[in-house]
Formats: sequence, C-alpha cells, structure tokens
Amino acid sequence: MSEHDVISIDKFTDTVVYNVVFFDQDGTAHEQDITLTFEKFLTDKLIQEISNYKYCINETILDMVKRGSNPTEFIQLQHSTLLKCKPKIISFYPEKDIFAKAIVLLSNFLKDEYPEYFKIKESTRDKNFPLVPISEDFSPYSFKWDALNPEDAISAIEVLYQLLTEEPELIQSSKEDFIAAFTQRKVINGIKWLVRVKTSSHQKHLYFTSYMP
Repeated sequence: MSEHDVISIDKFTDTVVYNVVFFDQDGTAHEQDITLTFEKFLTDKLIQEISNYKYCINETILDMVKRGSNPTEFIQLQHSTLLKCKPKIISFYPEKDIFAKAIVLLSNFLKDEYPEYFKIKESTRDKNFPLVPISEDFSPYSFKWDALNPEDAISAIEVLYQLLTEEPELIQSSKEDFIAAFTQRKVINGIKWLVRVKTSSHQKHLYFTSYMP
C-alpha cells in the first residue's frame, strides 16, 4: 500500500484502513475504503502456503515412487523438522497461536496422508485448526485473483477474458483455462499471449491494469 493511500492504522487491533481506486469494465473510476486486519491477511496467506506445501510434498513423493526410491526417510525428515519448529515458533510468537496450529496441521497432514511410513500410529490430533482440503486440480503455479470482494472474483475474471478475446485478440485460450489460471487451479492447454503493438483499446488497458493480481 502506498503511504498516501492509508487512511488510518490501529496498532492495538492490527487494523489498517486504506483507500483504493479501481476501474469498472466501462473505464469509470471508483473509490472505496478497504479495512484490512492483520489476522485475516495472515490466515489467508498461511492457508495458501499450506496448500502449496501439500502440493509440493505430494509431487515430490510421487516422483520418488515413480523412480523406485523409498520416500520413508524424506517423509520422516519432513515430520521431525516440523516438530522441531513448533516450540521455536511458540517462543517467538506466544500471542499468535495460528503459527503453531499451522505446524500441527502440516504434521497431521503427513500422518494422515502417509500413515504407512510412520512406525508409531498417533491417534491424537489438534482439532482447533482442521485440515485444509487440497483439491485435485489445485496448482501453486496459477494466480489467486485479489478481488475486493472474493465472491466477485469469477465475474471479474470473465469480464477480463471477454475483453482480451475481443478483436483484436490479446490472448488465445479457452474460458475454462483462463479462469483456472486466476483461481489457483491447473491450466490444461495453456494461455497464449499475443504480442501486438498499439492494438489494445483504452478500456482494455484500464481494466487490465486495475484488476490484474
């Protein structure tokens, strides 16, 4: 956030209010005050990184199995590292238990997903921070659309897709792939960006620069 856009900062509640200017599909400028709490920002970021961790762990283990390697040592090393991190995180952030809960969640994920690689089966789990499911088509290589209101994300992406595929086209892509690319899902056939000079309309430029995450 730019310093001049910040309206107020409340360090007691970890809350920031700032003003943003955005453009609708007609190129009309709008202003809106946004309230951002550090707790929500941190939680959303942690959930995103937890999904990335799960994806990378699953891909690594799958690759090891395909190559005929035993992933036991790798999995147990991941688990022991997490256990070592937990007390350190608690000492560093005694007032933010969300960090420790994230560690417990990842530890539970390994034990639930790969129980056959643990010598001791543990039945106790932290219920305060339930497992975050990872969808089969999740991809950490796709973007997450940063909408002012999350429920408006899909409609905003669809409008951008329509603008970019109007003549003269700026991209070649299916609508499904384009939406997937901005909702952290796997893109099947890819998006081809067509490089052209002096072809995009003023409306496309405003919308593109205002809403790209």
